[in-house]
Amino acid sequence: MASIDSKPQILMQNALVRARMCEGLAKLKQLPDPDSFFTVGLFSMLDSLMDASMESIVKPLPLSAEIVDALIDRSGGAGAALNCVCAYEACRWADVNFLDVPREEIGKVYLESFAWALDASSGL
Repeated sequence: MASIDSKPQILMQNALVRARMCEGLAKLKQLPDPDSFFTVGLFSMLDSLMDASMESIVKPLPLSAEIVDALIDRSGGAGAALNCVCAYEACRWADVNFLDVPREEIGKVYLESFAWALDASSGL
């Protein structure tokens, strides 16, 4: 965990944006357990923050199989949401999709998530 302290704060802010956006997409489609989508988004940058493979980080943690699969293989609903979020971040517009949510709605979720993450990270 000490390696996280030496990382740029923007990595943690990006993790917060991803977390809120994954959760927001799940809520938009009224999917069960949007909290797990939040967790996937939040943990999605642990490999960059800890300079280790995602698998080596999450396998020992007490996480559900769905969360682990979403983080390692980008599978399941949370994995699909994370793929959408990462595509949005990278401006890969052709890949920005999640369960037929209109791209404009995805953009709104991103902007709301970004604003929330800035506010949430102001105390970090």
